[in-house]
Amino acid sequence: MKLGIYIALLSLISFSSIARNNQTCDLQNVFDNVGYGPFDYTTTKGKQKLGVVEKAHFNRNVKNLVHGKSGADPLPDLIYVLSKFPNHHPALYSMSKLLRKRDANSTLRNNNKHYTARCYFERAKTFSSKDATVLALYGIHLHKSLKYTGAEKQYLNALQLAPHNPEINYNLGLLYIDMKEYTQAKHYADIAYEQGFPLPGLKNKLEKLASSAK
Repeated sequence: MKLGIYIALLSLISFSSIARNNQTCDLQNVFDNVGYGPFDYTTTKGKQKLGVVEKAHFNRNVKNLVHGKSGADPLPDLIYVLSKFPNHHPALYSMSKLLRKRDANSTLRNNNKHYTARCYFERAKTFSSKDATVLALYGIHLHKSLKYTGAEKQYLNALQLAPHNPEINYNLGLLYIDMKEYTQAKHYADIAYEQGFPLPGLKNKLEKLASSAK
């Protein structure tokens, strides 16, 4: 086994206080003893360190959950990346997708510990409280998990930090479609498209609803 995998597996220890179960994420001292890092994915300093971690643990196969960088399972690589860059946006999205794929409760057991997607997002929020993308990704995770109230909260919190972000407005509009809050959906769709958001999905859904109401 390569050295990188040993390091990645050792990084599991630093996550032992992140999630005890589905309800509680113990974030006290969570950033202690991570060795290299942690670094902020959005800062210049963080980006200077990013290449080392991504080269070793976050290639296209890991990102797309095909297989790990040095083994069959992408999970150790994702854990390693998120231990060094807690708000690494693509790794958070991949971890969210992996945990939803493997367990309907977004829970995964490793070394007799329970790691939840919620705890990875709470960790990222604790590390970088002004990162609107983390909140938006959290909203997407909850939305796809059919937890609409929680998703709405995260999207709205993200918009407090980035009110004109077209992608966040778009995703919140999609959520309100699923919640059958169509007036709200149109409001956020208008903002998203005024800001030049390119995907027509939300617009198409609203137009279909308008046609069926006639």
